[in-house]
Amino acid sequence: MNFVNSGIWHKRLGHLFDKRLQFLRNKHDYIESGNEHCDICHMSKQRKLNFSNSKSRTDKCLDLIHVDIWGPTPNPSLHGHRYFLTIIDDCSRFCWIYLMHNKSKTRMHPTNFVNFAENQFESKVKVIRSDNGHEFKMEDFFEL
Repeated sequence: MNFVNSGIWHKRLGHLFDKRLQFLRNKHDYIESGNEHCDICHMSKQRKLNFSNSKSRTDKCLDLIHVDIWGPTPNPSLHGHRYFLTIIDDCSRFCWIYLMHNKSKTRMHPTNFVNFAENQFESKVKVIRSDNGHEFKMEDFFEL
């Protein structure tokens, strides 16, 4: 009897999900179990396509900064930080990282960063770009 890998049946049957494939394996002993990664299934579950690479950059440091928060991490840092905030200058691509125990500390970091950058580099931050996450809803700060 020729054994056929379940990855082939997964593709033949229109990228069948694991429970249905397991059902077929139980009924037909010639289907081998396999644990293959399917790129098509992964791509079909994505909400958005990747952004295309951009070649544009600002001409001057601090004209545009990008801010984003990531977390919770599966494993906390040595000091128990589970989130981090990245601030990236568009011109230089220099990155500042702020470690945080929770998201509630997010709002103070962009404010402190703008004060730091304007004092340290004697230049104004003109635009802050984020993913519009609720942790960046700081109307009073952005009105200044």
